[in-house]
Amino acid sequence: MAQNEVTKFDDNWVSAPADARSIETREVYAHAGAALYFAQCLEHEIVNSLGLVEIERIRRIKRPQSAAELAEYEAQVDKIWDKNHEHTLGQLLNRLRESGITIPPKLDSLLRQSLQVRNRFVHEYFRERAMDWLEADGRRVMADELKAMQTLFQEADHTLHEVTEQIRNGLGITEDNVTLVGNLMKANASEDEIDRAISESFGEAK
Repeated sequence: MAQNEVTKFDDNWVSAPADARSIETREVYAHAGAALYFAQCLEHEIVNSLGLVEIERIRRIKRPQSAAELAEYEAQVDKIWDKNHEHTLGQLLNRLRESGITIPPKLDSLLRQSLQVRNRFVHEYFRERAMDWLEADGRRVMADELKAMQTLFQEADHTLHEVTEQIRNGLGITEDNVTLVGNLMKANASEDEIDRAISESFGEAK
């Protein structure tokens, strides 16, 4: 069976690098993919933060008391997320600064750096590094630069998450509640079960 498993692995989309240059090239690509991933995580954290502010505003006006009101409330929340996901990172940062969330100097600096680095990475990086790409030492430099980008995006993401913790807690969105809902999703729970857990965890009517 082990031999069959190896054959199955060899036949799928994963391929083995043929030489040192191929290994280095794959490593650079991997770090580039990770940098893009963490940049998108930061974007999503900003979208979440903007959504939290809107949810807080809606609930100050009127908390949903019936199933119909909850359904309308959930539809509003979905629209908020969908709308914000249409914006670029620069637009999201402008909206974040206008949202009323207090942005400490450290976070402001991280967000400004992230915007500059992300835009350079997406639009210019591989063109700038075209010659470095051809040499082993240059590929090593690129890998180090891409790892630094990952660290920057992660730090900005985590710092913003900490800044908005008070808003989440006020809405009942604690880490325990998020973990509970996440575990239900992993267990392939039904939509009704997940909706019920969300309603109970976050104090909404159902």
